[in-house]
Amino acid sequence: MNKNQIRKSASQAVLFTALLIGMAGCGSPPQVVGPPNAQRVTIGPGLKDKIIIAGTIKDRESSAGLREVVVPIRNTTSKAIEFNYKIEWYDVDDFEAGNTPRWLKKTVQGHEETKISDIAKGKKAVKYKVILKKNITE
Repeated sequence: MNKNQIRKSASQAVLFTALLIGMAGCGSPPQVVGPPNAQRVTIGPGLKDKIIIAGTIKDRESSAGLREVVVPIRNTTSKAIEFNYKIEWYDVDDFEAGNTPRWLKKTVQGHEETKISDIAKGKKAVKYKVILKKNITE
């Protein structure tokens, strides 16, 4: 084998390896289309298409070392919408971290934007899930 054949064989081996690595992800679930972290927000029946995520979800560590999240939402209708929401926090192993959250009530006026936010209750909380529902009664 001359140098050109060796280079060609090496290039083909690298290309083949890259192809195999790329194909390894083919069995993974489809990527969520939308703002980053949108898969962590559940908008329940009666609110879908009426309330949407209105930008980038902010997820960061506060100065106290606790996770905090801010979700911008928009009412797409011309009428005020009253709904309930809660933010659940989870540890690295997907177990609930902290107290069970209460449902909170919020109103957003027609064609207006507002924010839903929370700060985790402890440092073990690293993941969150935001749930919006219409007319929760406890």
